[in-house]
Amino acid sequence: MYQQFARLGLCLSSVFLAAAYAEPGKAVYGPLVEKGEAEFELVYGQFTGGAEDGGWAMLAEANYGVTDWWMAEVQFEFEREPGENAILEAIEFENVFAFNTSRAWPVQFGAALAYEFGLRDKPDEVEAMLIAERHSGPMRLRGNLITERQVGSGAEDEFEFGYAAQLLYALNDDVSLGAEGYGGAGSDEEFADFADEAHYWGPVAQFELPDFGGGESEIQIGYLAGFGETEADGYIQLKLELEY
Repeated sequence: MYQQFARLGLCLSSVFLAAAYAEPGKAVYGPLVEKGEAEFELVYGQFTGGAEDGGWAMLAEANYGVTDWWMAEVQFEFEREPGENAILEAIEFENVFAFNTSRAWPVQFGAALAYEFGLRDKPDEVEAMLIAERHSGPMRLRGNLITERQVGSGAEDEFEFGYAAQLLYALNDDVSLGAEGYGGAGSDEEFADFADEAHYWGPVAQFELPDFGGGESEIQIGYLAGFGETEADGYIQLKLELEY
């Protein structure tokens, strides 16, 4: 089954709140796709400290392996900024493609293309992602290279870049520990100094749960501390994944 955890190398990540790649949000993608298998994932994050203190973001998604190299996915993005009501921020349709030839390589690759329909006067966005993953014994490193551009009325005329990455070490079949990070890398008009962008990094722990309704389940918890020009001091994240 295609599992979404990681994004590797020089990566990018989209977010739920104001800055496109400054804040953590989505799960980090891996490049594996399995035909006929479905996955449901819920990602919830609570911001702590700074301007976004008390705000939260949530992603609910469902995907299906149409073939052994193509997975179709739909995502619903919710957010609540401090002092405001929760809203449905955007709906995204995404296609993930596995480069199956690379399964025999030291690093496996894939790609994703997505279109996000912005709501409440938010511009639509298109996103392209390069996905990479490497396994070495109990260690797994994943990451994505992503670029994003707004389209339609009110869209900004530039491509934005960022990254997301994850390193996990399996202690046994049920428990993995590691680190996860997200951050920005500027735009095609101005590649900003790394220190001037927002970055969130911190420890994560992943646990296999008992089978649920005939499918496999997994939970991940983590705390990501903010560095650089962040909207919050930190980010508490919870991810729940069900596979059938």
